[in-house]
Amino acid sequence: MKIDPATQTPLGRQWPKGVEVSGGSFQDALTRATQGGAGGSGEATLSAGKTEEARNPYINDAQAEFFAYMKKSPEERLREAVMKELGLTEDDLNAMDPETRKVAEEAIAEKIKERLLAQQDSNKEKVSKTYPV
Repeated sequence: MKIDPATQTPLGRQWPKGVEVSGGSFQDALTRATQGGAGGSGEATLSAGKTEEARNPYINDAQAEFFAYMKKSPEERLREAVMKELGLTEDDLNAMDPETRKVAEEAIAEKIKERLLAQQDSNKEKVSKTYPV
């Protein structure tokens, strides 16, 4: 079976819609991907301006959501979880007047502190069970 690289993947399947296959070397493709084409942003981009993740036809919404979640720092994820527990979003906080927001931020900080202390106590308990004195 002969494979036409312009229309078929190396396994003989059709390229997904929107995937452009051009000639050139691997080095050329790598340079375009890392420099964002002519933009030079350092992030792989599409001609339409979307990131590689958004463009990739093999990444579904759940995967994209997972990737976005994993890009967040542990602190950001903890804050997000606490805010969800309190029924708040960043938009809610931005819409609050300064006094109300200050109270909400203090409540968030207190919950984060409680979680971190509980986790610290849990870790100490695990260590003491593993290495009894």
